[in-house]
Amino acid sequence: LEMAWFSSLTLLVIVFGSTANGNHQPNPNSAFAALLNDAQASTDWQNASLLTVVIPCAGLGTRLGLPYPKELHMVGANTALIDISLRHLVPYAARIRSVVVVIEPRKYQLVEYLEKWRTVLPIHFCFFDERHYEWAGSILSAEPLFGESNLVLLPDSFLKASEGNAVVPTMLDLLSRFGVVFGYVAETSHERLQALGALAVSDGGAVTHFCDKPSENLDKFNGFWGCFGFRRAAARALLQTMMRSIARQPVDISDFGAAVGAFPLASHLDLGTWPNLHRAVEEKLFSSGDPRKAEDPTVPRP
Repeated sequence: LEMAWFSSLTLLVIVFGSTANGNHQPNPNSAFAALLNDAQASTDWQNASLLTVVIPCAGLGTRLGLPYPKELHMVGANTALIDISLRHLVPYAARIRSVVVVIEPRKYQLVEYLEKWRTVLPIHFCFFDERHYEWAGSILSAEPLFGESNLVLLPDSFLKASEGNAVVPTMLDLLSRFGVVFGYVAETSHERLQALGALAVSDGGAVTHFCDKPSENLDKFNGFWGCFGFRRAAARALLQTMMRSIARQPVDISDFGAAVGAFPLASHLDLGTWPNLHRAVEEKLFSSGDPRKAEDPTVPRP
């Protein structure tokens, strides 16, 4: 199924209509009609002073083995996993041009759930393009909706920024100087680096090496990414390079075709595994209350 922007109710009926077994039939009178109207309201994707946020949600969530989209797993009062990522954006809503959520057709429940955010953030949806590969391909599926400045947040991660480096303003600032920017956590453990998107970051904040889950030459890496951003012009080369790295093909930082910078995050936790989810709950990482009014979680708590 090729990527498609929700641009009309007709498209919605084609994609989410009746199936042979009668499943996947959302209520067309609830979230969708309003969301489709919102998706038509914004046409200027070129404003570099605003940020387009991409959240890839097309994965199957096999590590958690849930019978529903992992993004909807509740981790606190009124808080699902995807709310953790969206909370980063609330204090900076005026600087967000669009939030593009990439899904696949079986995840219509996610569209319904995100209705509650439509008065806070300009949320749009697109489908995963099956010509692409893995999480990087999910992001590339949103290419027609990219802005001049773009931020990728994963739907199953907890980020905490270092002091003075809140994710949204820091990303916008650095994307005025770099074509690609990573928010990273310092790390030298070979065991951890082998399971993550590894980076080599110089003292001046330039990224000199990248590899997804490296299996060799681990000493040259000193961190891993927790989020990243890119200018529109760098998007295709960046994401195609990431797809090759995920497929265990050798890549070089020059393949990104742009200057690559980085800024430090205080911490990052992958919430796509049960041990990490249990740890997050035990450490009370999630604040209670309405996530749409929550404090910026990128700022360290006292």
